[in-house]
Parts: sequence; C-alpha cells; structure tokens
Amino acid sequence: MQKLVQGFLRKKLGVRGPQRAPTKERITIRLSREVVEQFRESGEGWQTRMDAALREWLKNHSPV
Repeated sequence: MQKLVQGFLRKKLGVRGPQRAPTKERITIRLSREVVEQFRESGEGWQTRMDAALREWLKNHSPV
C-alpha cells in the first residue's frame, strides 16, 4: 500500500525517476537579454523551445 501511495504522489507532484541515459548536457551560455526575455515570456518550457529553435537553425546553417 505504501508503494502505491508513493507512486501516486510522485506522479501527482511531477517527480521523475532517474533518466536511463542523459540526453542533454548542462552548460553555461551568455545570451542577449532580449532573446532570453522573449523565450521566458513564452511561458513554461521556454528552454525546450530555445533548444528546438537552435536545432532548427542548425538544419540550414553551419555552426562555424
């Protein structure tokens, strides 16, 4: 019963279990204030949307 309650609370609180394999890398990057503000103002998930925008950009541009 206790495991059932713990599982329910994890799901309800949005607590994730351990990742099977890391898919992203934590870095420090400096961006213009305007860019960060625009993404933050778009709401929750702004970092994911920024990642998607950079991925899209890389489809048509060379990173160097």
